[in-house]
Amino acid sequence: MSEPKKYDVPAGDPGRPCRACGKTIRFVKTPAGKYMPIEWDGIAHWTNCPGRAQFKKPPLRKMDVEE
Repeated sequence: MSEPKKYDVPAGDPGRPCRACGKTIRFVKTPAGKYMPIEWDGIAHWTNCPGRAQFKKPPLRKMDVEE
């Protein structure tokens, strides 16, 4: 099993509590331009959060995409 990717923790951000588990998290901008929650050690928060399923978006269905 490989090590989880670590992100640089932004300086000066006091963090905020996760809405699911209450743990203090910070957000970083990914190369794709989306914001991702990370923990103080730089690891993605969703790897450890017991409530991660409530934030996962459902996959797009083919009929939802206009052609």
